[in-house]
Amino acid sequence: MIELKLRGYVTPEDFGGDVQTAIDKAEQLDIRKVVLSGDYTCGTLILPGYTHLIINGTLKADLHSKKGCGWCDEQDRYFLEGGKLDGSIYLYNTRRAVVQNMVITGDVTYEFSRDMRMEHCTVEGELKIGRGCANGILQYLTVGSAAISNQVFCGDIVLAKDPAIQNIVLRDTVLTDGSVCLVGSEDCGMMNIQVDHITALQTAVILGEKDAALPKERYFNLTFTDLAAPQQFLQQNDVKHMYLEL
Repeated sequence: MIELKLRGYVTPEDFGGDVQTAIDKAEQLDIRKVVLSGDYTCGTLILPGYTHLIINGTLKADLHSKKGCGWCDEQDRYFLEGGKLDGSIYLYNTRRAVVQNMVITGDVTYEFSRDMRMEHCTVEGELKIGRGCANGILQYLTVGSAAISNQVFCGDIVLAKDPAIQNIVLRDTVLTDGSVCLVGSEDCGMMNIQVDHITALQTAVILGEKDAALPKERYFNLTFTDLAAPQQFLQQNDVKHMYLEL
């Protein structure tokens, strides 16, 4: 194993072609970097914190962060980059996750994630920024649609973490199928959200849900500018504070 540590990364071929074993061994050996140079087909891969995954070919799999439902279980530092992921990404209770330069055929979902960055990616499905997400920059993307939503995606909460969505920037993004939808809930909302330089085929941004009135405090300090679409903005809920420039 000294040779692997000196090399500074592992590959599935070091462990009989098994991708999950390579990820687990990279954690055990404190190498943390896994390089996939070919094409691989797997099921769901579980990624522990401090994983640097480089995809140089095509990986057919779903990527899930190692899951824990308490503040102390937060998984720190992910770096996912390159290649094509024929599947989805689900990051739950994570901190400092970076996703860049990837083509993803499924969805990308964040819940109770903070300090994340995503850029220069194509997501053929939906980009979902869910409950408890905070301090994120997502930019230079092409996505099918996007949701900034307090509705539950996975059904779990993280103990001791605020479920509100706050301090999120989504910008310089092209929507190929839908809109950027912002949806609060009865028990929590969102604040300090900036959405700008969005291009869509129909409606760029939809705020709230039709016939689902919430207290206006659920939407606080929102900014929307530079929206390019036949319908730039559709408001379906009252807002505590909003800056809109069409």
